[in-house]
Amino acid sequence: MENQEPFAKLVHQGGMVNIDAFDGEMQAWKQLLPAFVERCRSSWTHGANCEYVAQGHIPLTEDMEADPLCSCGRGKEVEGMQKVGLWKKFASYVTRVALSPLFAVSYLETVGRDPDAHKCPVCRGRGKPKLKACAGCKKVRYCSAECQKKDWKVHKPQCKA
Repeated sequence: MENQEPFAKLVHQGGMVNIDAFDGEMQAWKQLLPAFVERCRSSWTHGANCEYVAQGHIPLTEDMEADPLCSCGRGKEVEGMQKVGLWKKFASYVTRVALSPLFAVSYLETVGRDPDAHKCPVCRGRGKPKLKACAGCKKVRYCSAECQKKDWKVHKPQCKA
């Protein structure tokens, strides 16, 4: 195999790290990788022979040793790899991805959160009949005016009224 020796060199000298994956984690990564590719794709498009279209689903596979990505982005936007001797031979096989946070950011949290799951930050109560949002920022919800007053010293610096 043409790249066997360069790959062995890369493994031993390239600072690669092996990370163990628990049950289900590899399947999650196989599901996420196509989305991460799409997030950083800027100079290429999916072609007429795209494997996603031919197979009818994304990812292509969740099998451990198989590639979940279509080949449309392979070797594209990898100029940085071309400049590193150990990585250069592999640039044409690589699809660039942009890893992003897997958690909700504060301004999005309320979008996916069940309103019935909200609790007062002071007493952890659910409110009667429901929690009422801070009139200033509309982000923090209190069960009562009393709890809102108790929390004001803490909340005031964060309130974007």
